[in-house]
Amino acid sequence: DQRIEEILGETARFYHQSLPPKAKRYLTKRGFSEGTISKFQIGYANGGLREHLLEKCKFPLELCLKSHVLKKTEEGSAHDFFYGRIIFPTLKQGHMVHLSGRSLSGQTSKYLHLPGEIKHLYNEEALSFKEVFIAEGIPDCLSLIQAGYPTVGILGTNNFKPEFLPKFSGCETIYL
Repeated sequence: DQRIEEILGETARFYHQSLPPKAKRYLTKRGFSEGTISKFQIGYANGGLREHLLEKCKFPLELCLKSHVLKKTEEGSAHDFFYGRIIFPTLKQGHMVHLSGRSLSGQTSKYLHLPGEIKHLYNEEALSFKEVFIAEGIPDCLSLIQAGYPTVGILGTNNFKPEFLPKFSGCETIYL
């Protein structure tokens, strides 16, 4: 749905513009350059998304809930699904297709992905190269990209699916 893609894109922009110093320090400590942070629109869920999407952007609440960037609370209101996490958007040909969040404060799950089936690898544009690397996880994928290697990332340890194999049809050599 195009409207959901718009919500995902606006969410990623909001998070990228909201990147606080503590999250930026974590990313630079992990070795990510300002250029990588900017190019891949890495951000941080620091609150305020609900107001931004509903009041400033005028997206309907039900569509924001359907996109899973907002989650209903037990009291019936909605809050940020990724609150307190570094956000790694997944783009495919310029379209926002997925968001993943990494905890900075020891939340129960280190990584959190939008609910639903994950249909894309991270940085699928690298699949246009004859030689490609596969990394487990976005930070490792970004480290290899920064070092100059065409790399795709698997979003989670058991998220490589047989239906991903045709995506590699143009690649001659694949490194794990």
